[in-house]
Amino acid sequence: MSLDLLRQQIDQLNEEILESLAKRLKISKEVAVVKKKHNLPIHDDKRELEQYMMLRSMAKNHALSPIVIEEIFSLIIEYSKLIQKLEVAHV
Repeated sequence: MSLDLLRQQIDQLNEEILESLAKRLKISKEVAVVKKKHNLPIHDDKRELEQYMMLRSMAKNHALSPIVIEEIFSLIIEYSKLIQKLEVAHV
């Protein structure tokens, strides 16, 4: 397989990852609306712990470093909380 073709495949995967991230953040906005409606806090330690445990397990299942995956998702989760805070402020 050529280098150009491999790079095209990576570019396509990057697009898919970004599409998935956009979908995840859209759902985070919907979560914010529900949390506000039920007077729930944005931050949920128990849920975050569950997420990290699940992500570590999934990382191992895919032969990925749980530590690296946790770091990546830490940024995503913080971004999601920011999006939720902004959404609550606008609702």
